[in-house]
Amino acid sequence: MKSVSYFLIMVFLFLFKVLANDKPEGIPIDGEYIYQLRFAEWNMAYHGQDVKVIIKEDSIKIFLYKGELTGLKKGDLIEEGLIRFHNKTSNWVIVKDENELEVDDVGGCSDGPSIIDFKNKIYITC
Repeated sequence: MKSVSYFLIMVFLFLFKVLANDKPEGIPIDGEYIYQLRFAEWNMAYHGQDVKVIIKEDSIKIFLYKGELTGLKKGDLIEEGLIRFHNKTSNWVIVKDENELEVDDVGGCSDGPSIIDFKNKIYITC
């Protein structure tokens, strides 16, 4: 009987963890990372540009690391802000103001905040 109870408890805990984890990969620990730069206007195509992502607590800075972008050279700041979870789209985004979380559309070429995909190490821009 004890083994059945233990089994049921383990199944319950597993299901609770799976169902409660509706967010994508969490924010990485503080540090510097290299992510791919993807372009929403070109169907998320990767054109060889990489960015350096610097995370400190809930703040993020994005710098051009490899490749060319119009008007930018290696080391130039592309974006900075606060890392927040956008519940409506289930994406991690970069905001400058908490009110940006109220928009319906984020990332790419929208008027909303940029998307940062921690799981796949991708920064999405227009």
